[in-house]
Amino acid sequence: MAETATAVPRLKAAPDADADGKDGGDRLGRALDIAGICAAVVLGVIIFDVISGGKVTRLFQRRKPPCPPGVDCPDEGPSGDG
Repeated sequence: MAETATAVPRLKAAPDADADGKDGGDRLGRALDIAGICAAVVLGVIIFDVISGGKVTRLFQRRKPPCPPGVDCPDEGPSGDG
């Protein structure tokens, strides 16, 4: 029996493709991929912060230096004097 060669279909470039074979949607797709990765990282940090009881947000809070001994320091809270 003679073996017959099967033809492999060749893929043709899309009609709106550039000369180098890349279509214009490639940049948009890449930008959306990057935006999705950034959103996933931010969501992951938020979820970790909620689960851990605020460890991440405590790192970014401004802390006042301790008052030196012998000096009368003002109250920590707001004064409320209109």
